[in-house]
Amino acid sequence: MLSPSVGAEVATTAAGPRGDSGDEHGSVYPLMLSQLGMRNGQLSEPGNPAYSIAMVVWFAGTSDADRVRAAAAEVCREASAVNVVLGIDSDGEWTQTVDLNIADEIEMLDFSTHTAPETAFAAWLDAAVMVPFVMVGSPLLRHTVAIVDDRVAYVAIAHHMVIDGYGAALLQRRLVAVYMAHQRGEPVPAAPFGSLRELVSSVRIPDVDDVRRWTDYLAEGPACVSFSDETASSAPVPINRQFVVTGVRRHGQIWTRLMIAAIAAYVARFTGMGEAVVGVPVSNRRNHVERRTPAMLMTVLPLRVEVSRSASPKELAHRVGRELMALSRKPPQRSEVLREAVPAVWHSGRLHGPIVNILPFEIEVPDRSAPCRIEILNHGPVEDVSVLVAPTGVGDVRVELSMNPRVYDGILADQHIARLKSWLQSISDDPGQAFSEVPFMTSDEVRIHQQISDDAGREGPVTWDSPTSPKALAAIAGIDEDIVGAEVIDDFDQPVPFGRRGRVQLLGRVSPIATELVASVDSSGIMFCGNRGDLRVVNGRTVELGRLSMEIVQQAGVMSARVDPTRTAARLLVQVDNSVDVEEVRRRLGSRVPHGVRLRFEQG
Repeated sequence: MLSPSVGAEVATTAAGPRGDSGDEHGSVYPLMLSQLGMRNGQLSEPGNPAYSIAMVVWFAGTSDADRVRAAAAEVCREASAVNVVLGIDSDGEWTQTVDLNIADEIEMLDFSTHTAPETAFAAWLDAAVMVPFVMVGSPLLRHTVAIVDDRVAYVAIAHHMVIDGYGAALLQRRLVAVYMAHQRGEPVPAAPFGSLRELVSSVRIPDVDDVRRWTDYLAEGPACVSFSDETASSAPVPINRQFVVTGVRRHGQIWTRLMIAAIAAYVARFTGMGEAVVGVPVSNRRNHVERRTPAMLMTVLPLRVEVSRSASPKELAHRVGRELMALSRKPPQRSEVLREAVPAVWHSGRLHGPIVNILPFEIEVPDRSAPCRIEILNHGPVEDVSVLVAPTGVGDVRVELSMNPRVYDGILADQHIARLKSWLQSISDDPGQAFSEVPFMTSDEVRIHQQISDDAGREGPVTWDSPTSPKALAAIAGIDEDIVGAEVIDDFDQPVPFGRRGRVQLLGRVSPIATELVASVDSSGIMFCGNRGDLRVVNGRTVELGRLSMEIVQQAGVMSARVDPTRTAARLLVQVDNSVDVEEVRRRLGSRVPHGVRLRFEQG
């Protein structure tokens, strides 16, 4: 794949556009830095349609499809930044050429003759958004005017390289204004958009030296930032779940920060880290041209949030507000640059955990008397988890959880949506309560944890993936005291949810006893997961070296396998019989050992 260096693209952008100074049609410009992430993501998966954004404007009443089409073509001609075709010049650098003919290439479809017009339109739309764009030499905007029963829909599907959610809202609002002016026979308001030429000339180029500020900000961050150790590329069709939280906006201007704080605290609570790093999309529009031009300028910045058990959501919301203000003053950087520079990514595989996308205002039409409704259906790629929060109704918000099916399944999505809904509603009802008082555990989890804490039964076997007992864990930890139960808690000092690892604290008759053991909990009880010192993060995944050493010992010729206590890296010391060919054993173990785990062999 052709991909010019970052330095070359920065230099080209700084030099300004390469085109004439008159009509933008045919003018050639370099790519902006804000476009590169979406380009690179699409190049890594050419057939993945997740890098598109879909938007719909509904016109009801006495709508005229031809008038909608004329208004859409006019508006798209005004928004030159979305009428581009990508190319690669003789120096191997990517360019974008303005082609205003794209604005007029609007398909007309009629679903009104179908037995169920809305169903037929929905099926067509579902299929349309799944068609990926060809990156070079083709338009990055496809738009259609569809007649659906007594309504007309304008549908625009664009690559995220050319427009973001903020820009889509600008485009949609302008379309309604132009259409209503045409319908009423009134003058069309002056075009508000900036040109691509103005935009390319106005955007700020980040200084590579500013990367140090980000590495310092994220240094020594939590080892676990999301709900899974797995990493994956963007999902073609994410798993989506929705619910409504009532009464959030009665908290006034703080509600947006309250939602960010609450979701960050949920991540910290679930991962057990006591701290979260969430992604926060920012419009990245710092001047008048950027704020009024439909284009791709959005940036997702990592926000680091420390969560205290005693803090209240309201207190954390105020702190999040101050952090966001400070974050906005940090020069934005491409995520690819940060991924290469930030040490936290080397340990976790992620720059941040779930993305918290707050749409602070309802997308309103410019004329409330207009019979129009605006929708944005697809907000772009979901690599891991995305939580979108948008106003709906008086005082309420809609929360949409999107999860990558390459990492999560529908069952886990349902579990998160039920837990998150309860968590956010409780915080909305009383943002002044301490986080330790906000219900988090399910009734089943509460019941099992209570059983474990009251378990004074006999010693039993201690094996992975099998239920064990507190007394059995005490024996393996070398604790010779009367044990009446156990707790499995996280770094937040709270019980772990099902499936998450936590440290084992044994309950003696006098006081709790801390151990270095790790366990998880499920509906059958407590499950041994080794020692804390045996866990290593390798390529973004937690590897249980204790379990791996037990599997290796089962191999013929292997006498012992133990974790190298002198190294923080994932290394096992393997002792084999003198009569064994070490290289043959190494080859035999190759398929069993995760990539990144090193084996050091000794004979004797």
